[in-house]
Amino acid sequence: SNLEAMDVPERTVRLGSSAFRDCIHMKKLVLRNSCIKIGERAFENCASLADITLPDGLTEIYGGVFNSCRSLVHINLPSKLTVLGESAFSDCVSLETADIPEAVVKIDDLTFNGCTSLSDVVMREGLRKIGKGAFKNCRSLKKVEIPATVSYIGDAPFRGCESLKSIHV
Repeated sequence: SNLEAMDVPERTVRLGSSAFRDCIHMKKLVLRNSCIKIGERAFENCASLADITLPDGLTEIYGGVFNSCRSLVHINLPSKLTVLGESAFSDCVSLETADIPEAVVKIDDLTFNGCTSLSDVVMREGLRKIGKGAFKNCRSLKKVEIPATVSYIGDAPFRGCESLKSIHV
């Protein structure tokens, strides 16, 4: 519980499920291996985590990996990222922006659920799926532009987005 920073070396190929869950004092995380497999909820509830460096070649962030990282204000998502998995950033209440890379084809169910400070989301051409409740309760979100490549939008993706004024498709 006293771990404050972590620099995961390039030779690390896997972090298991819940590996660093509840490391509430961790402020900084650096992952170096682009091929690393990150288990579900690996960094869930790392409430002080504010500085995350992800390798540019990382292609998937699944299953609540950064769920409830309450100090995270901004995340630089890797350019080769293709999947933002279920609840990946749920309840990151300080997260203000999400710039979704061009390679992302799927924003899964509840990915940004409860990100109450999220006010700016950029989605690019190539995105095909926005899952159920993907932006649920993002109370600060004011406008959304959905690219023409999106062919599937799940149930209630913007439920509880009380500041949302416009959606452009």
